[in-house]
Amino acid sequence: MEPGVSDDNRPEGGIMQMISRNLFATSDDPKRLLIVLVAMMTSALLLGQQLYDPEAVQATAIVRLAGALGALFIWLLTFFMQPLVAASVYNAISTNSKSVKIAVTAIAIFAATTASAVAWASLVGKWLIPGLGVQFPQPESADTASGIFDLLVVFLSKPFAAPWAEMDLLRLIAMMAMGALIVVATSERVKSTADAMFKPMAKLTINWMLRVLRVLPLAVFFMSLALAGTHGLGFLLDKVRVILMADVLAMGLHVLGIFLLLSVTWRGAVITYMRHMSPAYVVAFGSSSSMGTLPTTMNCAEKAGVPKSIASFIFPFGATVNMDGTCVGIMIRVMVVLEALGHSITWGDALMIGGTVMGASVATAAAPGASIALLRSVLVTAAVATGVEGVSQDQVALVIVPFFAAFDFVSDRFRTLTNLVGDTFAAFVLTSFFKGPVDELEGEQRRVPQAGGKEEGES
Repeated sequence: MEPGVSDDNRPEGGIMQMISRNLFATSDDPKRLLIVLVAMMTSALLLGQQLYDPEAVQATAIVRLAGALGALFIWLLTFFMQPLVAASVYNAISTNSKSVKIAVTAIAIFAATTASAVAWASLVGKWLIPGLGVQFPQPESADTASGIFDLLVVFLSKPFAAPWAEMDLLRLIAMMAMGALIVVATSERVKSTADAMFKPMAKLTINWMLRVLRVLPLAVFFMSLALAGTHGLGFLLDKVRVILMADVLAMGLHVLGIFLLLSVTWRGAVITYMRHMSPAYVVAFGSSSSMGTLPTTMNCAEKAGVPKSIASFIFPFGATVNMDGTCVGIMIRVMVVLEALGHSITWGDALMIGGTVMGASVATAAAPGASIALLRSVLVTAAVATGVEGVSQDQVALVIVPFFAAFDFVSDRFRTLTNLVGDTFAAFVLTSFFKGPVDELEGEQRRVPQAGGKEEGES
């Protein structure tokens, strides 16, 4: 008999395998993932409330340990953030598309929809966020840490690659964009060398981030326990309710605005097109993954009349760079943080933060919870750019980001749905505008989404 195999031909360690299958591999089953996340957060909040003592100077050891483990999860995600930004920005600019006209138009559409998302987030945020009253205290330093758990938290706030991790995200994006343009303008040999470095870097970092995200249910449990044990359940739910309301309202207004704009131009065709795409919207909301929704999206788009030559380009490209919902979520959270630190956001600040979010969203992995890593980098950049004093790397990594990460999976579903709506609207516009280039690309019959759900062919 082989080692590790029992008489009934089942591997030993059944309990551990069951835990792995039902806890760590939940990303393979969206329904199971949602159930596990809700169960983890609910149980952690109830346990944290039992451990909460409003008169205590310091939280209990269990609560501080949970905070340290939650910080470890954030640290692991953040560790891969900067190389992913660098590689993603380079790849997005340097990769040759099937049609330059289609690619340029797609980028312009994505930029317009993202700008719309940021504008709606700014309007809703300036209405709902002021006076919210969220507080983000400074964490303990190594000099004042009083226990092993506190020392662990302090250690986790200092990544091994600190200079790289603390690099200004806006400068990094600009640097990589200029570098990619220079590489594209030079010889093919130089480009192939750069491609050989940055393309594997993007795949490697995304792969490791996805591995880290497999423990998302445990991370949600630890961060929820730490929050409830530190702030109390009543205070926490009161603030979270407003933040989630701002998320959903801004995303809803953004989607409604795009729909009304397209309806004025194409009228009934837009409604029919969205009806064809509705299965993809359901999968996106359930899975919280743009990449995981791609097969369903491509199938629905083909039935709706989008040529394969356009669909095969716009949907993978959009799942990588078009992050309307992500921009809304991060914009709202940046406004919450700056408001808590006593900084009233001006429209100039909103424009600057929006530009940073738009550029940084290119590097967001299309997987559940991946925007958590992006939030830390954007917060630090936004604090520096707006002149906010008193915010530190420790505070962002150990207090601010875990606060939002504990309930991120709720907003993540709406963000993914909003991202996909932007992609599908872009595909609709491209199909309607570029009837000629479709024939040039693959010799397909020209197809345009029609109000009756049929494809119109032209010779």
